[in-house]
Amino acid sequence: AALAGAPGMVNGSPFIWVLSGGIIVSYALDGHTITTSPTWLMMLADATHVTFAAIWGGGIIALAIAIAYVLRKREERAAVLTDGTELVIRFSRYATYSVFAVAITGILMAFFIMPTLSALFSSTWGIILLIKIAMVIALGVYGARNHFGVIPELEYAQVQREGREGESGEALAMEREQLSILRRRFLPEMVLIVGILIASGLLVQASPIPG
Repeated sequence: AALAGAPGMVNGSPFIWVLSGGIIVSYALDGHTITTSPTWLMMLADATHVTFAAIWGGGIIALAIAIAYVLRKREERAAVLTDGTELVIRFSRYATYSVFAVAITGILMAFFIMPTLSALFSSTWGIILLIKIAMVIALGVYGARNHFGVIPELEYAQVQREGREGESGEALAMEREQLSILRRRFLPEMVLIVGILIASGLLVQASPIPG
């Protein structure tokens, strides 16, 4: 709501960082984070978990919007396509780091929250966590398909376009094809992101104690 009300404050000001920081801190001050010891470690892990989850999940949604825009700009295809390719390649690196950070911090928090390992299968919290993990794994599979399938093709097209002028048209066609593939995969990924957000909200209210 704050971003919508003051769009001019976002670019070139600390407003977006203050707002994002406030949201991250709010997550670390709620739910099981403040009822589990050591509290400082849980708060740090939670803040890190939320930060990298936002980079990964929020980045996918932002990228989906950007790629849809890129593919519509036919009159400026060459310039816009190259920007879209560069954006996807850069995000792929950040997403890879985020996946590992989310996994490590998630495991750490689960270790401290669960009273016993059996609670993972016998408590409401554990069942919801398993569902969330399944959705995160599915999202990771989509990411891996893109990382090892689409990204190498885009990098190859980028090299062809920059290093061999005569094949720039072929390279642009390849870029457009790969970006179109990526756009089609965004829908199930965004559905999974929404599901993960819902599961995360339910986890805050659920009890890890069996019964």
